[in-house]
Amino acid sequence: MKLIPFLLPKPLVQHSDYRPEIDGLRAAAIIPVVLYHAGVGIFPGGFIGVDVFFVISGYLITSIIHTRLVNKNFSIRDFYVARIRRIFPALFSVIVTAILFCSILLLPQDFKDFGQSLSATSLFFANIFFWFKTGYFDHAAETKPLLHTWSLGIEEQFYIFWPLFLWFVETRIRSFMPIIILTAFIFSFVASEIAVQWAPSSAFYLTPFRAWELMAGAVVALGILKRPRSYKVCEFLGLTGLAAIVAGIFFYDSTTPFPGIAAAPPAFGSMLIILSTEDRRTLTRRLLSSNFMVGVGAISYSLYLWHWPILSLFNYWQLHRANGWETVMLVSAIWIVSAFSFHIIEQPARRARAVNPQAVLSFGVIAVLIGVAFGGVTHVARGFPGRLPSDVVAISNAMEDINRLRLSCDRKSPTAIAADDLCRIGISGRTPDWILIGDSIGDAFVPGFDEAGHLAGRRGWALTWSGCLPLWRVEQIERSCSVFMNAVVDFLNRHPEVHDVVLVGRWTSGWAAERFGAFAQNGLFLTDSISHDSSVAENRAVMERAFEALFTTFPDRRFLVVIGIPEQKVIAPRDAAIRRLRGLPENLGVSRTEFESRQSGVRNLLVRLAHSRSGLEVIDFASQLCTNETCPLEKDGLFRYVDDNHPSTSAVRNLAPELAKFLQHHGPINQTP
Repeated sequence: MKLIPFLLPKPLVQHSDYRPEIDGLRAAAIIPVVLYHAGVGIFPGGFIGVDVFFVISGYLITSIIHTRLVNKNFSIRDFYVARIRRIFPALFSVIVTAILFCSILLLPQDFKDFGQSLSATSLFFANIFFWFKTGYFDHAAETKPLLHTWSLGIEEQFYIFWPLFLWFVETRIRSFMPIIILTAFIFSFVASEIAVQWAPSSAFYLTPFRAWELMAGAVVALGILKRPRSYKVCEFLGLTGLAAIVAGIFFYDSTTPFPGIAAAPPAFGSMLIILSTEDRRTLTRRLLSSNFMVGVGAISYSLYLWHWPILSLFNYWQLHRANGWETVMLVSAIWIVSAFSFHIIEQPARRARAVNPQAVLSFGVIAVLIGVAFGGVTHVARGFPGRLPSDVVAISNAMEDINRLRLSCDRKSPTAIAADDLCRIGISGRTPDWILIGDSIGDAFVPGFDEAGHLAGRRGWALTWSGCLPLWRVEQIERSCSVFMNAVVDFLNRHPEVHDVVLVGRWTSGWAAERFGAFAQNGLFLTDSISHDSSVAENRAVMERAFEALFTTFPDRRFLVVIGIPEQKVIAPRDAAIRRLRGLPENLGVSRTEFESRQSGVRNLLVRLAHSRSGLEVIDFASQLCTNETCPLEKDGLFRYVDDNHPSTSAVRNLAPELAKFLQHHGPINQTP
């Protein structure tokens, strides 16, 4: 029985104003987060627990700041000393442990990226770092043991300006505080919803689009939203808030556009709970104040810090996500480690009041500098490849065999497209008279078409937008896709001399409305002006209409559509390198049967369209990239992929002679070459 107080301890601070239900609300936030990341399917929306944490943090920190401002004893130094005591000891314990295990388990490229994230995390810029790194060659979550620290970055960035903002409002324009806070809250909320539609990764990671969630707690703390006097109203509000959070946990999933409006139920639900449970009689307060919920809430910070590195490194090394008893064992281990962290690290650090504040600040600065320095050295040393056998390093190096023009050529803005500020490929000294249009697969093919252009003696344009299938008049998950394709069509109208058009895309994602492989994703629906619903069947109809619209609009252009690029289930070089390191059997790649089941629909559509329209050609690389049994990850030591689906530069250059055959016969339709 002595184990129970250890695993479910009492909170660190219990004073006259202590509200146990807020610790219980922390438990309601952390449990779904941990289980969601552990792959427990009954919590598909468990990620909203982070949003609950934001509201709690905004409420508690604003309460402390406002009380001290009112009492005239607020100190910026004391505020940051308290933040260092609260945040740093456990965080840097996790970081040191992660350094140790990552140096043993991670491949050089992944350890290099870990070093970059370590520097960013130490500076509390992790959210900005992971936002910046988001992209089609972004590595799987399992390779990022510090990925979860993005939320700490948002909080600490918010608390850089928030105390000063409150001080200014309280001491200078106190009477305008409600309207100023509410205006800032509404502005951030509206900006979040707009960003979700147009720049979803920015909406997720960047502080301005998340600030409203912390301010939601502040609105309650500052008394802008008054607590109802009626017990019945409090009861209703508490249960409504709890239901809103629970609904999000069970009914949201990875396809839910987030945060924006979708974050409102968990955020506002948390507000209602905090507001209403000051009345001790409410059922919500009694539920959240149970010993179990309060105990879990007490160790929630440690649970949050430790759970993701443990899960991610296990999944990374095992080459699969934990399942069954593995999940039970991992969650149990996370709980035990977090309890130790609470008792051995968090408690002593927060109770050591005799420590000089200057010493605390010095510790914080030194910890940050050491973290930044180690991360920087790891980056410069390229992940210390000497740690691993040379053959393993050689295999993992294939992850870097990407299009070197990607950063400068992909995702050109509509303004740049209108100004013809595009990348040119193929032989130099000629006027471009053909164009490659595509998504990230198209971008990966740029080196192959560059070489094909040299073989054919032609110059062309490269115009790609990662994440957007080159389909015209189609609304995709990312709203910017339609803007991009409109700019592409305008470009073609301005350049009649560009009479050969190449389309390259991950067509199967549109055909099946899902992404296959290591980055599997559902709900990739396509719609157009004729659509009445979202479904797989509608996706297929939309794709056909989109192709026909483009071909019909430019009847004098020749089109080539590239298909038949196998999608793999794993990140090919990483999987092969870890298998080599662990002495496991080689991964033979996706089966030909599974490949055909994903490709046949798109192939049939495009072949049918090619038969009915002159000037449309389809090039299918299935025969070059697959055997009768499998579609291998590599051939003769050459890895065909940099991840689970994007072909390597070496692979597409090997396909250049086939691509050049199209470019060698050029000119408008019905014109003799």
